[in-house]
Amino acid sequence: MSAKRLEINIDQIASLAEIGLTVREIAACLQVSQSTLYRRMGEIEFHEALEQGHARASASVKRILFKKANEGNITALCHLSDRICWSKRKDVSEDELNKATIQDLPPSKVNLTPEKIAYFQAEFDRLY
Repeated sequence: MSAKRLEINIDQIASLAEIGLTVREIAACLQVSQSTLYRRMGEIEFHEALEQGHARASASVKRILFKKANEGNITALCHLSDRICWSKRKDVSEDELNKATIQDLPPSKVNLTPEKIAYFQAEFDRLY
């Protein structure tokens, strides 16, 4: 005699993933075990719902970061560059960081030229 299969709403999985929840958190919200959810992730529609939800969450964060970076927010620009693995980013050694003076620090605002914005948009479109 087999156990009754739990009904799990695929739309709920996608919605929860879209707000950035992990599989563990989604399982808790749906009141199912993680192992049940992972097992059901073997079904293509469950897997796709989770992936699409997470992709929408990531795109939403990137859009917000892009808007803030375009407004000159250096922190948003740094986070955005980390998220898309911007290859032009310069790695700074701990030694160099320790030797830096206040004059060496970047300005609080970044001047994003139309060329920089076009480059970023092309990279964003290529990667996502």
